[in-house]
Amino acid sequence: RGTWSPTSAWGIASLPDRPAWRRDAARFAWHAAVLAGVTALLLLGRGRLDKAHVALAYLLVVLLAAADGGRRVGLAAAGGAFLAFNWFMLPPYGTLRLADPLDWFVLAAFLAIVGLLMIVGAVSLAELGRVNQRSEDLVQLQRKIAAYRQIQQDTTAQLYSVASALLVPQ
Repeated sequence: RGTWSPTSAWGIASLPDRPAWRRDAARFAWHAAVLAGVTALLLLGRGRLDKAHVALAYLLVVLLAAADGGRRVGLAAAGGAFLAFNWFMLPPYGTLRLADPLDWFVLAAFLAIVGLLMIVGAVSLAELGRVNQRSEDLVQLQRKIAAYRQIQQDTTAQLYSVASALLVPQ
């Protein structure tokens, strides 16, 4: 209905003849590519960036993926971002081990924030669905009221015609 998303901008979601699994696979691939691109950019400044900068960049990627592709794509992006954060951005680089035990806190906080934001997003979407349903119900009610008013006007006009015909002397 005219809503924009990164995958629809590239034509991924706009092809109605594609099966759902192909659209989902395309969304996974798109957001994996975005994650890889952001990781490459972060690698360029790895020595100058703080852990908070990296976490915020990955948080944006994950939220974009969740908003565009839903919960499964968001969870996959969160897992990928978690692994990329650990593998590429935290020393010793190229391993899943951590030199500083406090980095586990950073990674856990990252996952907790992502999880909470995804839950808030899911709750918000559910509430939005309920509001949308109520607005559709209201539109249907307004249409019924308009139809009843039209019937009332038609009936009044017919009664006026009958009354006029009865009152006209012959």
